Amino acid sequence: MNSVALGRKGEDHAVRFLLDNGYEILARNYRFGGGEVDIIAGKDDRIHFVEVKSWKVYGMENLEYALNAKKRARIIAASRGYLAKHASFDKDRISFDFLFLDASGIITHLTDVFSETGMV
Repeated sequence: MNSVALGRKGEDHAVRFLLDNGYEILARNYRFGGGEVDIIAGKDDRIHFVEVKSWKVYGMENLEYALNAKKRARIIAASRGYLAKHASFDKDRISFDFLFLDASGIITHLTDVFSETGMV
């Protein structure tokens, strides 16, 4: 399976996981201003911008490679575009999340992994 197919399959599993845990999926693969975020979801009056990674070889200890400064900036750019177009969301109630799927299918969902300033 190539990396694009693996990524799509991982995102599909992530969507199911989020739905099963009470999230509403608002958008997938949202692009704006050079930025991109895999999943935008809502839960409990909060909006979550979720980066999904599916790795066959690497584990959670490699998180810094998946969410480097450039990647965080792209997610933040997309989130700002989404929030500008959807003014009904409270900009103070956002979360930048990371959802990791390992080779065995185990899902780890981390919330608030960085802030809008890009700081971890």
